Amino acid sequence: MASAFVLLPFYIGYLTTELYGALAIYLALSMLAQILVTYSFDTSLYIHYHDFKSDKTKLAEFISSSFNFMLLLGACVLGLAALTGDLAFEALFSNRGISFFPYGILSVLTGAFQALFKVNSSLLQSSEQPVRFFWSNLINFSLIAILTIIGLMLFPNSLTGPVGARAVAALISGTGALMRIYKVYGIRFNYPLLWSTFGFNTHSFIYQLQLWAVNYLDRILMVFFLPLDRVGVYDFAFKCMLVVEFGLNGLFNSFYPKIISKVAEQETKGTSIEINRYYHGLTAASVLLVAGCIFLFPVVLGFFEIKTGYLDALPFLPFIGILYLLKPLRLYASMPYSVLKYTRPLPVYYMVVTAVKVGLMITAIPHYGVYGVIMASMGAQVAEILLLFNGSRNRFLFNNMNGYKLIVVPVIFGIVILLSELILVAINQHILHMFYIAVSTLLLIWVYRNEFRLIDPLRWMR
Repeated sequence: MASAFVLLPFYIGYLTTELYGALAIYLALSMLAQILVTYSFDTSLYIHYHDFKSDKTKLAEFISSSFNFMLLLGACVLGLAALTGDLAFEALFSNRGISFFPYGILSVLTGAFQALFKVNSSLLQSSEQPVRFFWSNLINFSLIAILTIIGLMLFPNSLTGPVGARAVAALISGTGALMRIYKVYGIRFNYPLLWSTFGFNTHSFIYQLQLWAVNYLDRILMVFFLPLDRVGVYDFAFKCMLVVEFGLNGLFNSFYPKIISKVAEQETKGTSIEINRYYHGLTAASVLLVAGCIFLFPVVLGFFEIKTGYLDALPFLPFIGILYLLKPLRLYASMPYSVLKYTRPLPVYYMVVTAVKVGLMITAIPHYGVYGVIMASMGAQVAEILLLFNGSRNRFLFNNMNGYKLIVVPVIFGIVILLSELILVAINQHILHMFYIAVSTLLLIWVYRNEFRLIDPLRWMR
């Protein structure tokens, strides 16, 4: 969450919107490299840890073998990128001033080592080691933040600082994670054991690639329709609202291992009142976070000296916020596929979702610009949720789901934001954003009115 407050002010102070748009392209490339090297072992370890934890030897062999396989995969990805990256960038971005060397190859290197760190983080979550998880991620972020700030100060109006800082931080964090794995689990390579899990990995890997396309391909496609500075403005608006993303992900990661354990104990797989309550709370958090960020960021940015162009991102914040309101419902709909290891249909679903988003972007961007990208994301999100729910209905029972808490509240709040932004354009924006906070609070008080009646204020004083 701190990245929105710590790094963004420095980005807007030292980078033009055009350079920031180029940075968004390199970060998308880094994420692609991370997915390729991870090969879905982050999800695989998350799931198979519970299968092997009763057999310490098999667990150690599986974990060590996974990291050794990722090292080999990382070397292949780096080699292939070095040979073909320049040609690909020349074909895609020849008229945009974006080259593969040196920032492209540094981004690939960052993704490769960040993959090792990410899988280790998933392992810490699965083994329920929150303290080590907290400190390792805090150190990783601190390295990125401190080195980025120093780099921007030393090399203003250059991507050397932000791209180089992430590369150095990834090298340190990834190497540290690898050393810990070897220390705890030894250096082993049991390929037959690893092969037995590849069925899950392959489908999940294709699914993650398609998720990358859904979440990052928009930056690349925008380059073909809009100036690079518009890519920067769009990405900056999204980065501001990432506070919601990180907040929801943090809450979700804190309770998801418990959900896996609960479902594993069931004969007939499905949700329960206890499981649903986690997602109800996550939905309430999304409503409050979206309302808070829409109000907060225009206020916070007013305290900084903003380079020309960045303030153009402010009108997009409420519309991007709407996208996050249904994130808990999407996580709820996707739960059966990971807990049941039912990943086979996901590539098909996300092929449809990707096609919907790309098709809508190509259609809408020429007419609506950045708003067209957001419209395409909304359409793709709705298609994704419907496909996920429909695909698991014969294998997983969604019992005791409270439609008001999971669906009605975020949908009503999203409609309020949408209509207000389209109709009430003449009203002072700070007043309008305070109205969103009031509406979100009243909606949650209404839907949780029975729970509020059970609160005994005197109990906390006794």
